[in-house]
Amino acid sequence: MSWIVLSLLIPILLAGTNIVDDYMSRHQFRDKSFLYVFAGGVFLLIPAIAIYALHPEARAVPFGDALKMAAMGAVLMTSFISLYIFSMQRSGATIVIPVMQTIPAFVFLGGYLFLGETVSGLKLGACAAIMLAAIAITWNFKARGFNAVSLGLIITASIIIAAYILFTRYFTGAYDPYTILAHVWGGFGGVCLVMLLAVRKWLPDLRRMVVETPKVLMGCLAAQAVFQTLGELTQVHALKIAPAAGLVQTINGMQPAYILVFFMIAGHLAPKAYQKMPFDRVLAWKFGCIIILFAGIAAISLDQ
Repeated sequence: MSWIVLSLLIPILLAGTNIVDDYMSRHQFRDKSFLYVFAGGVFLLIPAIAIYALHPEARAVPFGDALKMAAMGAVLMTSFISLYIFSMQRSGATIVIPVMQTIPAFVFLGGYLFLGETVSGLKLGACAAIMLAAIAITWNFKARGFNAVSLGLIITASIIIAAYILFTRYFTGAYDPYTILAHVWGGFGGVCLVMLLAVRKWLPDLRRMVVETPKVLMGCLAAQAVFQTLGELTQVHALKIAPAAGLVQTINGMQPAYILVFFMIAGHLAPKAYQKMPFDRVLAWKFGCIIILFAGIAAISLDQ
């Protein structure tokens, strides 16, 4: 399979994760966002353990580096996903995911400040365009203003995951992506398991949900884990065979467009779970902002 086909699959798989997250955070776990974070995180222990068992390199990591990578998952991933789910509850995926396309800009700025990467006028202009488009997409036409709280939450989450990406880049010099992924997800899943057992009211709440809607709950949690695992592994394979990593990253920037299209379809197929999205000035505004976001991401990725 060509790297182009793989790269096109990545945002589709991640968009699948976002759709599941949007439904779960707004319906099944409406007032229990942290319970959803930790319940979903426990499921990621399954692929982490599988990689660790089947990938010998994952078991050969020195204890110190293994602990550092696990800490990345325990601290950075837990913080990021908590803010991400909370933002989903407040604003929905059609706002959250486009604003999170500021992540490449933060990664670029972090690389320039801390890793000594070069800077150009085109990259600086692209960063500015991404930031402005991310702010613009949160414009509330009814209130005639920006949703500052939601914007702040999503930007904070984007900065955290950008830091995670920079730390990951540091470890890629010594370890392959599977090894890093096993330890990061092991750390994140381990924290989630401990929290589920530590907070007394969460397990009874989770048991009640399993009893009331077993198929929906377990199916959605399993689907989330599958989408996320396949998305990450597809990205690894695309990066291995693509002529340039920036090309893969550029195609990944199509995710917000996929999100809007998927939600338009979901609104017609499952109106009880997802709100219908008429093509009005609000949707046209979002698509316009996404085009600017994609152009900025393309400029940063291809200006190598």
